Amino acid sequence: MPVAERFELAQRVKQVLLIRIIETTCHDTWSNLRRQLERLHVGTFTGPAGTFRQCTEITKAQHAILAALDIPALQRFLEVTPPPTRGNATA
Repeated sequence: MPVAERFELAQRVKQVLLIRIIETTCHDTWSNLRRQLERLHVGTFTGPAGTFRQCTEITKAQHAILAALDIPALQRFLEVTPPPTRGNATA
């Protein structure tokens, strides 16, 4: 078996094992867990007050999944950047 095929097979085996560990830890199916976690989104918003990145509010189900996996919940605001300061332009 060529090296590339062995590598791909090893990667797939790791993926399946990781999925099984997550399912066992959370007592739910991968489909349900993935569906819940895919609902997490991060948006970037820019306006006159600056730019910020905000995560969607975490549901109880998402919080339970993250807690079962010992993953800290995301902060609501991930990054806040004030607008760039502009020097006084005099002509």
